[in-house]
Amino acid sequence: MKIAELPENETDRLNDLREYKIMDTPPEVGFDDLVRLAAQIAKVPMSLIALIDEKRQWFKSSIGVDFNETPREISFCSHTILGNSLLLVKDTAKDDRFRDNPFVNGAGGIRFYAGIPLMSYRGNPIGTLCVLDISPNDLNEDQRFALYVLSQQVVKHLELKRINENLERVNKTQNLLMSIILRDVKSPLAATGTFLNLLQKEVDIRFDMAKFAVVAARQFNRILALLDNVVQWGKIRSYRNDSMGASINTNIFVECLFEDLNRISYSGGYSLINKASDLRREVRCANEFHFIIYSSILWLFDCADSGEIVIEEISEQAQGLAIRIMMNSKSSLKLTGQSINKLNSGCLWLDNSNLSPDGLPFRLAKDIVLARNGSIVASYSKEGIIEINILANF
Repeated sequence: MKIAELPENETDRLNDLREYKIMDTPPEVGFDDLVRLAAQIAKVPMSLIALIDEKRQWFKSSIGVDFNETPREISFCSHTILGNSLLLVKDTAKDDRFRDNPFVNGAGGIRFYAGIPLMSYRGNPIGTLCVLDISPNDLNEDQRFALYVLSQQVVKHLELKRINENLERVNKTQNLLMSIILRDVKSPLAATGTFLNLLQKEVDIRFDMAKFAVVAARQFNRILALLDNVVQWGKIRSYRNDSMGASINTNIFVECLFEDLNRISYSGGYSLINKASDLRREVRCANEFHFIIYSSILWLFDCADSGEIVIEEISEQAQGLAIRIMMNSKSSLKLTGQSINKLNSGCLWLDNSNLSPDGLPFRLAKDIVLARNGSIVASYSKEGIIEINILANF
């Protein structure tokens, strides 16, 4: 028996498979009908829709078998996804790749196999539609063509599910955007309106106009930064699977990040420092990586009026990239340990009315981190130090 090599596009292939969110889902009539039709066309007792992840092939639908997955190492379909066309094995007992396979040997073993790769919309094979028999067999040209047509129908079913889920996510994101703007951005906007009303009415001629102008400008810049943060979050959340990859040098990345943050004038009371060791790495979702660190620091700007914000660590871990950000406040903190605990464990959106609008950038970062099966935790000390630890697979 020969174990199939990994495809050259294995990483992209697995990413596409995850995007369909099809693994371990319940049976569906549409897929079952296609499997049954494939077996009838090929005149064989067994047919499968097999999807292949890192370690196994899992059957979305099957006929003629009484199990729903096998180890990838002994799967016939792991050989099929090495190409982009029909793999036909008339007699597995005479094929070096399969003759010693445990599914071939013994009574009732598989002696005939024909599989067609299921290609994602990006052109990567994520599985197969295959037919099998316990006797040597063959397919004529009409049968081969019909199986190819059925494989395209399987892909169309998968695509329809993917598109529908994306539309649902976009619609949900649009609703959340409106809710966030109405609640989280409305509050600082209203506060700015109060300042302007005071100015218009000239309620106190002793009021320091220079200080007022500084406060008003900082408040407007804060609102603009929040709006931009929300818009960027909406783009990432709606089109998450179109995230752009990049090869990064973390020192250069942090320099650019600090330039972006220094453009926000209301952050002027802070010094931004990078102490992380330089790391050169291919980042699959560079825009999400940037957004999460940017949003975390943006939130720290709201926690106090001045201090040091230090990127202490960006390092490679088994579970992904670990990022640690520290803030040492030189003024009193505007939050408590209780409010940080709510951000760490509470709900992200409007169903938690106890969350302060000042926590918005952190909540947006948290939403993206959780979507990548990662973690983000903030901790607080009475000495004025806030620490953010992030771990996610970018």
